[in-house]
Amino acid sequence: MTRTTEGLRERAGKLVAHVHDSVEHRPGERAALRRALGRHPDDTAIRPAARRVIAPHLDDLRGPKREAVERAFYTVAALIAARPRRARDEAEDPTPAAEEDNSAQNTPDGLRGTAENAPFPKSYVAALDLGSALGRSTAEAASARPDQSRGDGDGSSPYREAPQEKRLHLLCRQDLDGLHRHLPRVVRFLRSERIAIDWARLACDLATWGEGGTNGRNRVAKQWLDGYYRTVSIEEARRRRQEPAGDTPPSQEA
Repeated sequence: MTRTTEGLRERAGKLVAHVHDSVEHRPGERAALRRALGRHPDDTAIRPAARRVIAPHLDDLRGPKREAVERAFYTVAALIAARPRRARDEAEDPTPAAEEDNSAQNTPDGLRGTAENAPFPKSYVAALDLGSALGRSTAEAASARPDQSRGDGDGSSPYREAPQEKRLHLLCRQDLDGLHRHLPRVVRFLRSERIAIDWARLACDLATWGEGGTNGRNRVAKQWLDGYYRTVSIEEARRRRQEPAGDTPPSQEA
C-alpha cells in the first residue's frame, strides 16, 4: 500500500466515523446526507448540513483528486445515512434476527441466507470489500438451499452464474456515473442480507475509480472480482470437505 493510499484510507476512516456520529446523534445532518444520495457534489440541492459533514474531510485536496474523493465521500456518507434504524442497531449487534425486515422481503427468491444455515459463524462481523460481500451473499444463498448445494447434477458449481455475480459484473462494466447510479441498489441488497460493507474501503475504491480513469476503474474492478471469487472458492472448498464420504454428484457415479 502506497503512502497516498494510506493517507486516503485514514481520511476515509475519519469521514466514516464522523458520519456514523452524525447519523446517531444529529437527525438534521442524517436527513441532509440521506437526501444527497444520487446527487453530484456540484448539485446545489445538497443541503448545507450535509456539506458541513463532508467539507472538513476534503481539506488540502486540489484538482481531480479532490473531485474524485469528494464524490466518493458524498456517496458513501449518503449510503450510511440511508440505513434504517434497525440496520444501524445491527451494526452494533450484527447477529441476524429470526424474522426478516421489510427490505428483505423484496430480495429475489433464493438469495437470502439464514442464521441457522449461514456458512459463516454468527460471530462473523468483519466488514468486507464490495466483491467479497457479494461473494459471501452467494455462499449464504447456496448454503440455505441444500437441495441445490451440489449443483444441477451435471457436476457444475451451485455458485455458477449466481445473481450476485451478475450484479458485480454489471458494476464493473460501468463508467463513473453508471457506478454511482447502480451502487445504491447493490448496497440495499447487501443490507437486506445483513452483510457488512467496509465503508472506508468503499470510499477509497470509489475515489480510485473516479481519479484514475480507465486504469483506476480496472484496478478496483479487479480487486472486487478477486474478492468475490476468492470468497466463493473458500466456501465451496469448505462445503466439499463437509460432504459425506461416498456422496458424489450423479455425474461422477460409475
